[in-house]
Amino acid sequence: MKLSDLEKKVLFTIADNHADGRIIKAQAAQAKVDQRDYTGVGFRTYFKVKSVRRHLNKAIWKTRDMPKAYGKHPDLSAGASFVLLLADGFISCLEGLTDGEDWPKNEAKFKIQTSSNS
Repeated sequence: MKLSDLEKKVLFTIADNHADGRIIKAQAAQAKVDQRDYTGVGFRTYFKVKSVRRHLNKAIWKTRDMPKAYGKHPDLSAGASFVLLLADGFISCLEGLTDGEDWPKNEAKFKIQTSSNS
């Protein structure tokens, strides 16, 4: 499976604002979706990455330091949060989550940013 437009938008927004952004973009360009699960209030997309030699910095492998983004959507009062999970220096999973609201049907209406205050 291919990345959705929302997944690409989130990954590239994170990459544009991250010290290892070039590596994230290179991996995202090669990523294939291994599995995508919708939970009702969000989603998890698991990636397989091939043909990329550069690994992400070990300092950001800890869960609390994983790259994040936020999304505003007209159907969500509190928006959504996104976190990019890393494993062994590679993008591994992108998780999107609302604050308990139903995940919007039209993901194209998301505006993605790297700060929850913007």
